[in-house]
Amino acid sequence: MFGFGKGSRELNLIPKEEQKIRTARIKILTFGTLFVVIAFELLVFFGVFLINQAEQNTNKDLKQTLSQKEAEWQQFATKANSVKEVKTNLAAAEIFNDQHPNLESFIQKIQKVIPSGIILTNLSVTKSGEVSIQATAAKSAVIYQFFSVLRERTEDFDEVNLISVAKSDSGGYNFILDLKVK
Repeated sequence: MFGFGKGSRELNLIPKEEQKIRTARIKILTFGTLFVVIAFELLVFFGVFLINQAEQNTNKDLKQTLSQKEAEWQQFATKANSVKEVKTNLAAAEIFNDQHPNLESFIQKIQKVIPSGIILTNLSVTKSGEVSIQATAAKSAVIYQFFSVLRERTEDFDEVNLISVAKSDSGGYNFILDLKVK
C-alpha cells in the first residue's frame, strides 16, 4: 500500500540527471577527502622525518662539541696531573730532607772511603744514620778492602757488618753492607 510491505518497491523521485550529479559530487567528495587525508598523512610523515633529521644533526653536533671539549679537558688534566706529581715529589723531598738533615754529610763520608771498582746499586739511609749499601765489584778483594776501611774509620762509622757476598752471573760480586754513620 504505502510502499512498506513485502512487495513494495522503492520509489525514487529524484530525476536521473540529478542522481548522476549527486553521485558525481559524492565521488568527488569521497576522492577529495581521501586525497586530503593521504596528503595530510604525507605531510605529517614528511614533518616527522624532517624533525628526526634535525634531531640527528643536532645530536651529531653535540657529540662533536663534546669530543672537542673532552680533548681540551684532557690536555688540562694531563698538565694538572703533571703539576700534582711535581708537587707530590717536592713534598716528599722536603719530608725526606727534614727527616735526614745530615744526609749530605753521610754520603760524603761514605764517598770518601769507596775504593775504585765498586759500583753502588742501592743506598738506604735512616734518620738515625743507619746505612745499608748494596753494590757490585769485579773482585772480592775490593769488597774486603772497602769493608776494612769502613771498620778502621771509627771516628766516622760504627757497627760495620758485611751482610752478604754473592757471585753474580756476569762474573763480578754483589754484596750488602750495613753500618752506622756518626
